[in-house]
Amino acid sequence: MKLQGRTLIAIVLAGLFFSVLAFPVLSLSFERIATLLNETELLQQPPATDPASAQIYQQKCAACHENPVDRIPPRFLIARRSAEDVIQTLTT
Repeated sequence: MKLQGRTLIAIVLAGLFFSVLAFPVLSLSFERIATLLNETELLQQPPATDPASAQIYQQKCAACHENPVDRIPPRFLIARRSAEDVIQTLTT
């Protein structure tokens, strides 16, 4: 009878141990899935076509980003970033 009790305790402890190990992996997978869904949604949105923004880009940015040299990112890479990320890059 003692052996069965110890076996049961060992099984319960092993189950707890493996569930603790598996839970972070599962939560990361769910986070990654949510990120991918969000990125897919963003890719499906049409780009902003604000004439004032386009004019500012042409006046201030196009000279470098339309013909990038060295570490200057080309426009297509900038277009992939969120507006918040671009603003943060410009202000820091």
